[in-house]
Amino acid sequence: MNKSVVIGVGLVGVIGLCAAGTYASGQMLDNIYPMSIAKLNQSPVMEVEMEQTSSSFFERSHKFMVTLNGEVSLEFTEQVTLLPWGASGEVELVQQGDMFSQLREETTFTELPLEISWHANQLFGNASLEMLMEAFSIESKDPEDSSVAHIKPLSLSVDATVSGYAEMFEFTWQGMEFGDGEGTFVMDEMTAGGVGEENDGVFLMTDGFYKVASVTFHDPDSQTKFNLVDLKFTSRNEKQGENALLENEFAVASFDFSDGQQNISMLDAKFEVTLDNLSWQAMKALQTINQGQMMTDDEATQAFSALFNQGFDVALDTRINDLSVMGPMGAGSGEVSAKGSLVIQPSDFEALQHNPMALMQSLVGELDLSLSQSLADMAADAGAPPYQALADAGYVKVEDGLIKSKLALAAEGLTANGMPLGM
Repeated sequence: MNKSVVIGVGLVGVIGLCAAGTYASGQMLDNIYPMSIAKLNQSPVMEVEMEQTSSSFFERSHKFMVTLNGEVSLEFTEQVTLLPWGASGEVELVQQGDMFSQLREETTFTELPLEISWHANQLFGNASLEMLMEAFSIESKDPEDSSVAHIKPLSLSVDATVSGYAEMFEFTWQGMEFGDGEGTFVMDEMTAGGVGEENDGVFLMTDGFYKVASVTFHDPDSQTKFNLVDLKFTSRNEKQGENALLENEFAVASFDFSDGQQNISMLDAKFEVTLDNLSWQAMKALQTINQGQMMTDDEATQAFSALFNQGFDVALDTRINDLSVMGPMGAGSGEVSAKGSLVIQPSDFEALQHNPMALMQSLVGELDLSLSQSLADMAADAGAPPYQALADAGYVKVEDGLIKSKLALAAEGLTANGMPLGM
């Protein structure tokens, strides 16, 4: 066969494949948009309408009207380029409705400097989204008002499978500053990220985090000041057989607050909560809430029946290495901790609806509490029972400058260090 003919046939084949791929990309897009918008419109706080303004073999143009809470309206335009292996789009916020009209009238604000782009790849089954916001400032037009806000750059990136079964995101906001000539508010470096996946009808953040480097606030008029450093929230969740494990931790390196009457500060605070053996059927039913929807009575009954009929476990670990309080009622400082577990044993949810107090019979747990003597003295000055009287009664123990007690809950009742407590 003539070499030129072979090359020509090959080129025709490649062109045909590219054309077929581009056509398939257009069909994929035309199918995905209605389904995605229908899902967004299930939210009680959002309504989305889409209009296709132009269509060709290689391009699509869309206009989106987004209404939030029935009041705030936003208009976006989108230009989509169809490719043999997928599609890419550029989104622009063109009409911000009445959302910022008052802001424009009273300040130097003009528009939100927002850029959004996305890419979808059919061959590898993934998609990505990028959102960027440039820095901008807002100042009052009133010569007697010295209010000014400086908004620092923001970025968001999301990588997901086209089918929506898994996604990874990264969010960075360098922060903001606000001042009115007297008071100030400053937030520095907010970041978030994580990996989520859909498993058997439930979307879980399998590994996520949220961090804020620092937040400061000062209002001379009320003498209020606070300063927070290194706030961090982490979440690790997974499916284990027919159950779910949810692990969450909240930590703060330091926090200081004062209002002219009292001062509160804490160093190295950590709060951990773990939920284990959660019914996966309950998780699926509760997914309605995660999607921002209101549950019907039947859905609520289904969710809580699955939850309580199986039971679940809760673990708590809280510790503040140094808590300092100073105010009109006295002063105290030292460490505070609480660590324990609670088992919610299987219960008949229908019976609980008629007799909620029956839930107490299904609870089994214990909690180790520890408080510095200095803080216990301050609590006594504020009206709490003196810890020495509690120690004499056997409810607490005094060890190494700490007041300690072990609370235990069972069907027989509540005890403190083995001593019965009235319920």
